[in-house]
Amino acid sequence: MRDTILYEKVGDEFVPVRYWNETINSFPKGEHLVIAGDNATIRTYNIDPGYVELIAAGKHFHSHLVDELIEAGSHKLNNFELTEEQEEAWANLNRLLNQDAALQIESYSTIADKAVSKLESKLKPYLNNPAVKQAYNNYIMVLRLAFDKNNE
Repeated sequence: MRDTILYEKVGDEFVPVRYWNETINSFPKGEHLVIAGDNATIRTYNIDPGYVELIAAGKHFHSHLVDELIEAGSHKLNNFELTEEQEEAWANLNRLLNQDAALQIESYSTIADKAVSKLESKLKPYLNNPAVKQAYNNYIMVLRLAFDKNNE
């Protein structure tokens, strides 16, 4: 793959710019976290290296949290019948908005992102305490053992 070269047209000539794999695998300047799994790669850009373990744990927690939300949230907003009064209220809303109104909920991934971000922001200040840092490292070790696919 290293011999696949991208060219840019300059005037009447094509000038080599970069190799293809450098283009698709390049990162912007800064510190970044990459977690490669069986079916996906998670890239997190511009992280604080002092909290890399916390951020990595949050990313692993995120995927498990999404799975749990999907399983627990099998409810659907369209599984109920509107009463006559509700239909009238909905029609009035559509008239006021001059368009068809629709209910929207955030995706499970967005909800999990917010939960993980909140958790990270609450935990960061405490990681400066050596005892908390050691407890956190022990927690990370337990997570790795619990979610290690080889131990299933």
